[in-house]
Formats: sequence, structure tokens, C-alpha cells
Amino acid sequence: MPKDVDILTDIEKENSNGVEFYHHSIISKIMILNEDERYLDSNLIYTFKISHLSYPINWDKHMKDAIFLQEKGCVLNYDVYLMLMELWEEIHSKKYGSKSKINLNTNNQSFFNGNVKRKYDHDWLHEQFAFYDRPLHESIRRDMNNPFPVKEKWDALSYEDKIKCALEECYVIAFERFSDFPYRIALIKSIKKLITTMTKGWFNLFLKENFKDLINFNDEHYKKVFSSLI
Repeated sequence: MPKDVDILTDIEKENSNGVEFYHHSIISKIMILNEDERYLDSNLIYTFKISHLSYPINWDKHMKDAIFLQEKGCVLNYDVYLMLMELWEEIHSKKYGSKSKINLNTNNQSFFNGNVKRKYDHDWLHEQFAFYDRPLHESIRRDMNNPFPVKEKWDALSYEDKIKCALEECYVIAFERFSDFPYRIALIKSIKKLITTMTKGWFNLFLKENFKDLINFNDEHYKKVFSSLI
């Protein structure tokens, strides 16, 4: 059960004794939506937790809390989620970087010219980890020379194929960046990396809300390929 104490307030107060006070114009809007006079509604707590996951701050705790609340039937308030993402961008961008800098709408060469030393070509790795004849990400792109995914194409996928499409990307990132770790730990680290620094928007939200299904997907092929390429 989550045990920390956060207080939303319409007046400015300093944090004290492990209690965090949140005061912002956005918070005031959220308070109006709350039904209980004293405690934040469970769906709003869940929404707070999911929004926090975009930043590497107490990340494991927030994810555990989010899964706990999800299992209790809590659902996301999308409008509040967008408000919170705006708030965290204002608060955390200076330390953790602005999410506006995450840009998939560019050519492949520009996007993949990062600081990662790659033993294998990124697209080739996608082919090795693919669930089907071709990587699923190809089915949600309008242009193979541009990594930008098309939301309408994504929405047309079944839930299982959405999980598989996300996992293919996670597998590649796991191998490229975390191959020194056991395959399962590498997978968890890759999902966290994708959530906190490499994605934003609807795909980022999908990773957050489906973390449990992503890490529990039984895929012997991933284990085999991961081990064979090391």
C-alpha cells in the first residue's frame, strides 16, 4: 500500500517532515475535479503516479504504486494527465531536459546518431527480434526513412500486436544499451529508458500503463536472440 504523504493546497506551503505540498494553478484546477473533501480520489492518485513516470524520480516506487492502483481498478483521467505533464515539464525540464526535445519526426540517420556505440545495425536488430516476418514498427510508419509512428496505424493494431510492437523496440534498446545485464533486467531497464528519455505522447503513455504486461510477456525468442548476440 502506498505510504507517502503528498498534500495539494490552494496556498503556498513549504515541505516539512517528509510531507510534500503542491501548489500551482494547475493543481487548483485538479482540486476542483476531486470528489472527496479531504483525500484525493483514487483515479487521480493513479493519474499522478502515471504522470510522474516520465521522470527518473523515485521511478520504481511510482511504478509499483501505479500497478497497485491499476490492479484495484483505477483508471487514468486523461485531461488531468495532460495538465500534470504540463506541470512536470515546467518543474523538471531544467534538470532532466525538456520533453519537447524528443523528436521522432526526423530522418533515421539524424534520430539514430546518438552517443550509443552500436555493435549491430539498429534496423538489423529489429529484424532479429521481430515476432513476425517483418518488424511491427514498419506497419505503423508512413515513411521507412522516418521513425515517426502514425497514431491511426497504431490504433488499427490488436492489443497483442501493440504489446509486441512495443516489445520489439524494448528488446532492441535492451540489447543496445543494457546487454551487460541479464536479459530480464535489461528489458526492464530499456522500458524505463524509453519512458523517461526516449518517448513522449501516446506511445509513452502506452508503455507506462502496460508496463506489467510488457515485462510479463513470455517470449522465449527474445531470450534466445539476446543471448546469442552477446
